[in-house]
Amino acid sequence: MAAPKFPTLQLFSPEFLICAGAILFQPPRDRPDSPLQVCILFHPQKDEYLLPKGRKDISENPYHTALRETYEETGYPCDFLPVRMHTRAPQAGEDIKDTANGRELFPLTEPFAMTFRNVGGGTDKNYKMIWWFIAKVTGEKQEGTMTASEGFQSCWFSETEVVEKLTFESDRDVVRKALELVRATYVTDST
Repeated sequence: MAAPKFPTLQLFSPEFLICAGAILFQPPRDRPDSPLQVCILFHPQKDEYLLPKGRKDISENPYHTALRETYEETGYPCDFLPVRMHTRAPQAGEDIKDTANGRELFPLTEPFAMTFRNVGGGTDKNYKMIWWFIAKVTGEKQEGTMTASEGFQSCWFSETEVVEKLTFESDRDVVRKALELVRATYVTDST
């Protein structure tokens, strides 16, 4: 028996949970000096600021999960915001070799990050995989979109405030990268 060529962690269905979420932006403005606005969640009972995300339903793909969970938890209808970013994924039908840094393409609505969290602690195999997307608001806030077990308040913050508001450093890292991608795609220097 040969060992895998690369270090490998293999999980079976009881050992992992697929989740998805989105960094929700107000649509970028035409003016470069207009700060970006990001919607995050406040959980009053835990006194935590979080990103909208949740579990993938059976037979649902992570793209739909990200939009559904973001809508349910924030109340804002949304869609993906295409950005310019590096990806290792080929275009449909394309035959290219995988490279470590991929290549930069636009427009992309692929996941821009993935958080791999061991929620079992220690050596327990209990992992949560969170796919992160970038989204934009497409309509007015709707009330009553959360499930009964959720008690979030959606809050808008400017790009200069949002990172400091988030409770967890991993969420801050995800937002920093999303801001970098949206700025690089939509915000130009007017000088």
